[in-house]
Amino acid sequence: MLTKLANARVYQRRWPEWLETKVRRMIKEGLDERTIRDRILSEDDTYVKLKTIRYKFLERA
Repeated sequence: MLTKLANARVYQRRWPEWLETKVRRMIKEGLDERTIRDRILSEDDTYVKLKTIRYKFLERA
């Protein structure tokens, strides 16, 4: 897990469109923030902060 985190991409500013779309789809599927973060890390080697995912949840409401 640490190796995966160390090698993961992190987007400091705006997310690419594919990542934004993927997170919004996962939110609509009813997945929680931690599951979304872990799945994106394992599938795409990309780390997204829980804080940012929570923001997306609030944005949806």
